Amino acid sequence: MNVRTIVAAADPEIRKLYQQQVSSLGADCDTAASLHEMFEQMKEIPYNGLLIDLPTLVKANQVEKAQCHELLRLFPTLRLRWDQSSQKLLCLLYGSHPTDNMSLKLFIDEHCQSFTARRIRRFQRMRLHYNVLLASDEDFRDDDVERSTSIDISEGGCSLITGRDRPLESNVWLRFIEFEDQTPIQASICSRIPWGTAMKIPSIGVSFTTISEAQLEQIRHPGKAIYEKKLKS
Repeated sequence: MNVRTIVAAADPEIRKLYQQQVSSLGADCDTAASLHEMFEQMKEIPYNGLLIDLPTLVKANQVEKAQCHELLRLFPTLRLRWDQSSQKLLCLLYGSHPTDNMSLKLFIDEHCQSFTARRIRRFQRMRLHYNVLLASDEDFRDDDVERSTSIDISEGGCSLITGRDRPLESNVWLRFIEFEDQTPIQASICSRIPWGTAMKIPSIGVSFTTISEAQLEQIRHPGKAIYEKKLKS
């Protein structure tokens, strides 16, 4: 499998050095001059792993550090520092101890190779809990419909509580009870937490495939839309 990574480093010479070392191991490596620039590229391009220069991380603002902390849980991530005195690359895998024998090659071979490349969300998700009818086809047959609740939602998709075993990349249809426009929304399953996973809510993450402008407006302005619906009823 072809591995694609991205490295964030403010110093252009250090950035180039990291990229050359990754490329020498047979992996693709895009570059970013800041964490913010890395986040923007990750919205468009799926990556198997992240490489973050420690001095760049230390100097980042609080918002960037918070976003970076979220990504550390979602992607294989290696923190790097070039030691000028020894002319060696120092590597620390997220979640490991400084004394662990981690190398760039080990990170790519054992962590990035087995990780399915993914993007990050283009839209910020809001923690809003809508009542949702969830079905495997747009007919919403009684024996197929599951009553669910959204965990969070954005213009691009949402997370839904479900105990059913639904395969990744399969299609589902949704009806949000609070929405004025009850046209079924088609979505594709992009992530899944099965029932029985320790300390986790059984759920699926979906990306909207077809959604009306009225439904997008509901998502952008949830309080306003619900208030107006109550006035009409």
